[in-house]
Amino acid sequence: MGKIALLVSREEMLYQAHNLLQEKAYDIGVMRVITTGEAVSEARRSVAQGAAIIIARGLQASLIKQYTDIPVAEIMITAQEMALLVVRAKQILKKKNPVIGVIGFENMFCNMSYFDMIYEIDLRTYFAGKGSELEAAAEQAVADGVDLMIGGDTAVEVAGRHGIPSLFLSITEDSMRNAFEMAERMAFAMGAEKRNAAQMETLANQYRLYQLIRHRLRYGRGVIRYPNADVRIIVTSHKPLLHFVRDGRFREDLYYLLTGLLVQIPPLRERKEDLRIKIETAIRDCCENYSRYHVLTRGAAERLLLYPWRGNLLQVESFCERLILTANKRSLDEIAVGRVLEDLYQEEAVAEEAFGAGNGKDYPEEAEEILKILRRMRGNREKTAQALGMSKATLWRRMKEYGLEW
Repeated sequence: MGKIALLVSREEMLYQAHNLLQEKAYDIGVMRVITTGEAVSEARRSVAQGAAIIIARGLQASLIKQYTDIPVAEIMITAQEMALLVVRAKQILKKKNPVIGVIGFENMFCNMSYFDMIYEIDLRTYFAGKGSELEAAAEQAVADGVDLMIGGDTAVEVAGRHGIPSLFLSITEDSMRNAFEMAERMAFAMGAEKRNAAQMETLANQYRLYQLIRHRLRYGRGVIRYPNADVRIIVTSHKPLLHFVRDGRFREDLYYLLTGLLVQIPPLRERKEDLRIKIETAIRDCCENYSRYHVLTRGAAERLLLYPWRGNLLQVESFCERLILTANKRSLDEIAVGRVLEDLYQEEAVAEEAFGAGNGKDYPEEAEEILKILRRMRGNREKTAQALGMSKATLWRRMKEYGLEW
């Protein structure tokens, strides 16, 4: 049996489902027309027969979610479908700013908060908490003087009794298709749970987060809408989220919802001023913690700024602690720094990584030679000067002339 069961209240919705199955082989195992009173028992029966996801609508969906732990993909009226009904209503009424009442269950509808402005109408919603409240909701719409009612059988019947025009709240294949696709994504997430429970929880939370941001809905045992909620989300990731989308570990719809504004934060090694402050702070904190006093020479500080710190702040703090604990003199030069770097991170090829090919600049031949020897001597200026056959003062002047910062 397929993983998904479709339980609906009207026969025509099954016809729409059959049409969709001709387009794509959705993993639908059972499709049944049920009454509201049967919703919970039919959902449990479907699960016993092998279904993992239920597709349902309105009050039936709410009851299944309220009284069971079965995941439910809800059939929700799309904005396009609702817009078509509103346009038809205006054509029927032929008046300016008509008052249109929408009667039903809140979880059946898309966000309609902007309809008044776009379609120049006065749209009023009358949502019922249970089936027995639908008639009262429709009567309230009548009492409020609506010009036309949009709803199901109950709303149409009440409107007829009072001589008010009405439109039946029918759905198109778009709503059904959206529910099928949502169910498939939920089924995929549940399959992922069998492989990785933590990953499933992440995907479920992503679904809830998507619903909260996009539709102002909070899902639990029931559905609560926050139409005026001010939801602002900041997401951080050390890897591009698109990679997780391609791997099926991140929802594609949530990805596009979150990527309205992207801020790329470069690693610490590329933010030299931040790195300098972090190094100084870590050295100072370690000295205070261990009641010691040490300072970095300029050459040692420059060497640390050029190191590629692939572990970011954690690596910087760990290195500084080791440097302070093993220091045998107050002034820590580039030789002391190089020794600790080599002891800790031999596998990172310290000499090559810490002193790459300069800073990406084009230098004269003599400057390139100085850089080459500096790298070989691991930043030791005295040994570099000896290897180049010049005094340390001359080396310093040449480095300043060429803008070499070691």
